[in-house]
Amino acid sequence: MKTLRNRLLVLIVALAFALGLMFTVELPRYYHYYYTLNDGCNITWIHDRIFENPRAIDIAFLGTSHTGCAVNDGYLDSLIGDENVVNLSYCQGGRNIQFTVLKDILLKHKPSAIYLEVRMEEDFTSHRDFGTVGYLNDVFHAPILANKKYPVDVYKAFLVRYMYFQDRLMGVLPEPPKQMRYIDYSNLPIFKSKAKSDELQAHLKKELDKKEKFKKSIARDWRLKLPRFYLDQIANLCKRHDVELRFLYIPSFGMASEVPFNQQFYIASGKLLIPPRKFFENPDLWMDTEHFNAHGSRLFSTWLATQIEQ
Repeated sequence: MKTLRNRLLVLIVALAFALGLMFTVELPRYYHYYYTLNDGCNITWIHDRIFENPRAIDIAFLGTSHTGCAVNDGYLDSLIGDENVVNLSYCQGGRNIQFTVLKDILLKHKPSAIYLEVRMEEDFTSHRDFGTVGYLNDVFHAPILANKKYPVDVYKAFLVRYMYFQDRLMGVLPEPPKQMRYIDYSNLPIFKSKAKSDELQAHLKKELDKKEKFKKSIARDWRLKLPRFYLDQIANLCKRHDVELRFLYIPSFGMASEVPFNQQFYIASGKLLIPPRKFFENPDLWMDTEHFNAHGSRLFSTWLATQIEQ
């Protein structure tokens, strides 16, 4: 009986050690991106552009689908000459996913500038994919206060590692395809539709109401602790790697606020670009209430080229 108990104890210790090892190692970066499969986003393309495509990244745009639809990187690249421009936007809000993508960029490339999307107000929560795509140390050491998704992020960090070792044991690990030629740009000008005028006007009214509510919110400063933490991390990373950080204002249709609420916080770390209102007031340039269509993206990118060259 004593021998059986000792053997069970050894087995339990061995399993605990194996599980501990499993959940503390960093996985290959490709698995994080290929496991996510976030609907509507070019997640695997982001990985391949950073890690597989040999073409340099000189200027990178980071943000949400606002940036994804506004910045036509292929067209913009053709306008500014020698520097390689890439739109590495990641759908949905959450500064920590942009922080993660920036870390990956700096592992393989030496960009001269990063353009970071800002909107009327910051997203107050963690990105839904941060636990899956983020580095383990970053997930564990994320702020806990004012971060209601912290337990979910930690759970997802464990889950992706469990799935990796399971896939590895079963021999079904996904791998980045080896290609003869990689796609250099993310913005594909296929969204040629135009939003309905009544929907755009209804959205603008909601944004104006939201603007007033944000100003009166007593909890706003508390909720801003999480995004500001990652904005500081992004600014510090850029500073350490001698990368110019610029902020690019891309609000939704109507431009309910002429400047972002947090403009003073942004300009403490880098230049803030405010596009002309005409882009945000012309219904013909919008696919829906949040995103430019192909025509709007081309005009916006033409203006953007003049700002980059300054």
